[in-house]
Amino acid sequence: KLGIGERVYVASPDYVAARRAPEVPEDLASHDCVVAGPARVVTWAFERDGAAHAVAVVARYAVSSVELAHRAALAGHGVTVLPAFLCERDLAAKKLVRVLADWSPGEVLVHLVYPSHRHLSARGRAFVDLVVERLPSFPSHGAASAR
Repeated sequence: KLGIGERVYVASPDYVAARRAPEVPEDLASHDCVVAGPARVVTWAFERDGAAHAVAVVARYAVSSVELAHRAALAGHGVTVLPAFLCERDLAAKKLVRVLADWSPGEVLVHLVYPSHRHLSARGRAFVDLVVERLPSFPSHGAASAR
């Protein structure tokens, strides 16, 4: 276990300028959404003031990874939810903006998964050690506070 990862809802400034930012989660019904996964209909979680809320989202684009969702958001294809550390630089550079900033998609546990120590190569062990060394306080990037 590396730590707890924060996630944020984001879109490109061009998308927000053309479509206006959603103000409440239900507004996503009239927005283009990008989801990371095979399903086009997903449930996104929203938390605010300790209360949980779920909204079914029909994706305009369903992509196979969060990296592709990130690229799609940068290209102006819609709203997506991303790990905060993945989009920190883009938020700071104003290439992405937070939407539904008063709502949190919640946190996720972040793990580094690898074969058992018995079957771990020297390269694999070196990689695990490097990740643990470089990310001792994962994900202390602060992207979630960038608005």
